Amino acid sequence: MKTILVVEDDESVRLMVQSVLEDEGYRVVTAANGRQGLASVALVHVDLIVCDIMMPTLDGRKMCHIIRANPRYETMPIILMSAANEMIRRQFAYATFLGKPFMIGDLLDNVRRLVGETVVTG
Repeated sequence: MKTILVVEDDESVRLMVQSVLEDEGYRVVTAANGRQGLASVALVHVDLIVCDIMMPTLDGRKMCHIIRANPRYETMPIILMSAANEMIRRQFAYATFLGKPFMIGDLLDNVRRLVGETVVTG
């Protein structure tokens, strides 16, 4: 079973993404900000990170730069989520970008592609 870390400060979005991913058969670990996200990566083997960009304490951009600076995680697949404009999106070449609001199907297609598996529910 693949483990996905969801880092999102908006509790309703975090819980929705968690629920959708768990319904698809993934193990989900959640964090409310970048500092919690970094702690989770250090404690749990994570196969993919789904992360909001704009968050308090430590934003998604800084969290992902810290993760990418560690050779152990430099190839970690990351999906960044934001309502940011196209100019900001281009800054994140190291990650898949998912604009908010997003379609659940788009989230799941990206997750499946990045973790390299087809998830069977039931």
